[in-house]
Amino acid sequence: MLCTLMLILLTSLVVEADRQELDSTKMAQIHLLITDGWGIAVPDAMVRITPLGGWGQSRRMRYPKDTRIAVAPGKYVISVDAKGFRDHVAVYELSSGKRFLPVSLVLADIEAPQPDFRPSLRGRVGKSLLNNPPFWIRLVGITAEELRNVELEDTGRFEVHDLLPGRYMLLVMNGGAVKDYRIVEVGRIPEEIAIGLQEASEEIINRK
Repeated sequence: MLCTLMLILLTSLVVEADRQELDSTKMAQIHLLITDGWGIAVPDAMVRITPLGGWGQSRRMRYPKDTRIAVAPGKYVISVDAKGFRDHVAVYELSSGKRFLPVSLVLADIEAPQPDFRPSLRGRVGKSLLNNPPFWIRLVGITAEELRNVELEDTGRFEVHDLLPGRYMLLVMNGGAVKDYRIVEVGRIPEEIAIGLQEASEEIINRK
């Protein structure tokens, strides 16, 4: 009788282990990377992952000691608190499988009259590059998850608001083709760039 009970117990444990292993493949497996806007690693941060809507318990990670975590698929509020940086709070939709999640933090101001201030990027594209409508620019964050598509005005001018400081790839798009591209750095001082204009330099031409 005792042997039969032990056999049933061992079988149950094996089945449960197999079930847990199977369930883990359905989880969202997150690999977190936290840097500043220029890709420099943040040495210490507290990360909190909270299900959106409060339907589950929050999970905490001490970065960089902890960089990976598995959660059930769904929408989450991820907050990052690091000394010397502004608090980062964003909503992410996480699906099953592996997900690499880079987070870019913004340095805290010594004096912060406008703690929610985010810089803008302004510029103009020369008409020589605008020959196959529609025309727009695509701004892609190099060190952060940022993607903006902004339609150009008839004059070739554009303006992108509410950006995180950092390094970006800017692409000039005609139809579905890339006509030109630049690496640009966005800081607290609004910057204006010119692309395809004879009187402009290759980089930033005016700081306001």
